[in-house]
Amino acid sequence: MFKSSEKYETRAQTKAALAEFFARIGLKPHLVDYQRLGGRRADEDVSKISVRIQFMDTDQKLHLFEKLKEHGRELHDINILTDYPNFQLQEFKRLSGIGYELRKAKPGTKTRVVSKGLGLALQSRTGPTDRWTSVS
Repeated sequence: MFKSSEKYETRAQTKAALAEFFARIGLKPHLVDYQRLGGRRADEDVSKISVRIQFMDTDQKLHLFEKLKEHGRELHDINILTDYPNFQLQEFKRLSGIGYELRKAKPGTKTRVVSKGLGLALQSRTGPTDRWTSVS
């Protein structure tokens, strides 16, 4: 999908690739901004380089998650990372560390850091059918 033989992709190429991706999953989001992060190394596939997109609102981001879930294994090579504002980075790192220790102590446990108001919360679950519960 993201194909370029050049070291750096132009903004127009990134826009076209995103349009193709969103059409493929049946989504028409309104983006505030988008950009390819970094350049391609000589031996690297351009699809491995991250693309940062900023949605108009959270609902569009959640709709993307729904579409990715619908397509399942077809889109197994897509990874989503969340940017946190500077004032939340320290708390995110602290909660991620607690989550790591929890997963290490109880193998099979899944953890995630989620927004809760202006703060963040750590949640965990032990199985795919279990509900996410807050970790205190």
